[in-house]
Amino acid sequence: LRLVGSEMCIRDRLTVVLDLSDRISRVSRNWDSIASYGYKPAQLLFEYYLTLIPFFWLRLIPVCGPAAALFSLSRLNRHNELVPLVTAGVSMRRVTLPIVLSGIALAVLMLGFREQVVPRISRAQMRVDRILSRSKPDRVGRVPPFHDEGGARMSADSFHPLGRKLKGVWLTFRDDDGRNTESFWYPELRWDDERTGWFAPRGGQRHVPIADGESDPGGRSAFSVRRTQIEPDSRAPLEAGLLLIEITTMQSETKERLSFSESRELLRANPKNARFMVMHQSLWTTPISCVVLLLLTLPMCVRVGRRSGLMLRIGMGMMVLAGFYASQFILGGIAGGGDLDPVVAAWLPTLVFGSLGLALYLGMEN
Repeated sequence: LRLVGSEMCIRDRLTVVLDLSDRISRVSRNWDSIASYGYKPAQLLFEYYLTLIPFFWLRLIPVCGPAAALFSLSRLNRHNELVPLVTAGVSMRRVTLPIVLSGIALAVLMLGFREQVVPRISRAQMRVDRILSRSKPDRVGRVPPFHDEGGARMSADSFHPLGRKLKGVWLTFRDDDGRNTESFWYPELRWDDERTGWFAPRGGQRHVPIADGESDPGGRSAFSVRRTQIEPDSRAPLEAGLLLIEITTMQSETKERLSFSESRELLRANPKNARFMVMHQSLWTTPISCVVLLLLTLPMCVRVGRRSGLMLRIGMGMMVLAGFYASQFILGGIAGGGDLDPVVAAWLPTLVFGSLGLALYLGMEN
């Protein structure tokens, strides 16, 4: 645990040092905008890194745990501190069992942290990052189109997260044959927590295609559209909540910013997006990889002879870690292109390397 903590602290310091100069330059460029939101530069930078570092922990823990076990057991083996245990008849599986149980506990903690804590700190980090990085932090341009549970296809010109509103919104409904049945246009929609929905403070328009053989009072053709005005402060037929809009606008960010429920919500709105499916499955495989990598590296620490040296053990362990993450990256890219099932791509490295690690661990010599 001490080695895990020291490794993570070193990497956190390097991250802050390398990123700090860029953030300071952004503060100097957006000084007036930052002050308008009631922040002081030092306060904003502190909150930014305070909410950013936990995401680095989620990324590094599956690597730091096996690396710490690799260094610890290699050092014990090098100084012959494992010999008395082996001579007393204690199997190496029993010696390393507490490390494996610690890895399982760490994986469970990662699962709970992602679901319960990540949503809160990701919102705070996104807000601070927008204020820090942009002259107009309360605007995300061009919300990607998606479908909600009510069947509406939503697109918007911009999303304003701090004001919790959408601008230039189109809602389109289609029948089973793919033909438009009606469309709604709103210059602005605002989210209301009390009424739990999107409301149009300035009203809008409802567009209904005129069927063949019908005509509107103006005598237009059968392919024209009947337009009716929507009353101000009326509820929009958009079932997607504020959460889905927020995570849709952050889809280009790393997967560490999503919880399991948020990822499911994003996947439900984009069921045919293979990249989102791989991302959702990888949220589960990342904590499990902590145990998988432990099962792979522990036998290497104790099976290699003392004379082989510390560097050989470390090199073998690093090669295993690199092979695992390389396979995840390659298969994820293939699945994102539609050439492989996303579920298979996400779980195949974990199952293959996990089976290999379990076989090595159970066959560990006494």
